[in-house]
Amino acid sequence: MVALFFANKAVNDADSGIGAALFISLVNMALPFAMKTTTTLFEYHVSNVDVQASIVLKMVATRFLNTAIFMYIVTDYGDTFSEENLNKIQTVLIVDCIFSPVFRALNVADWLKRKILAPRQNTQIEMDLLFQGAYWNLAERYTDMLKTCFVGMFYLALLPSGLFITAGAMLMNYWVDKWCLIKHWRRPPQYDQTLGVLSRHFMVGILFSHCIMSRIFFVNWAYEDS
Repeated sequence: MVALFFANKAVNDADSGIGAALFISLVNMALPFAMKTTTTLFEYHVSNVDVQASIVLKMVATRFLNTAIFMYIVTDYGDTFSEENLNKIQTVLIVDCIFSPVFRALNVADWLKRKILAPRQNTQIEMDLLFQGAYWNLAERYTDMLKTCFVGMFYLALLPSGLFITAGAMLMNYWVDKWCLIKHWRRPPQYDQTLGVLSRHFMVGILFSHCIMSRIFFVNWAYEDS
């Protein structure tokens, strides 16, 4: 996480616009693989639901830090209400709204398996394995939704329009995920209500963080260096 913080700082210092937003989005897309690998290698769980719950906890922490908290920390005090900073926050929200859903909808990796690799397999069984559908992670989908809500609520006092972008992102994610469930993704193992209940608790925390950050923003208005 320390390395991720300094990487965020370096990217924000070098490019506070689309480059920083793309970096944050790419890191968020890479986190599920890293968290799944860490959980599988270093933890023991009795059920797949426990594995998913553990991944949710890790990914909520890392995605919240990467997408909102690090950006707040690396921003200079006097620049908090600057037009450049507000544009940066808005760009992060817009890229989050568009980039990740479009990438999932294109399903490039699974397309390559079916169109390029499958015809080159030696047996029917090997080819059929490439047509199982794309692997997907329920913990990743929950934390992606929570991360989007968190960023919108975290900066709501600074950027009220971010709430509309967040709503658009949620709507787009709903339809893209529905499309992927029907057309692209493989059938997942059965889950119970654990992740849904856990996500509701995080939503309460998101509302609480919104209240705290709004108070901080209003108390320090207009963020002028003394």
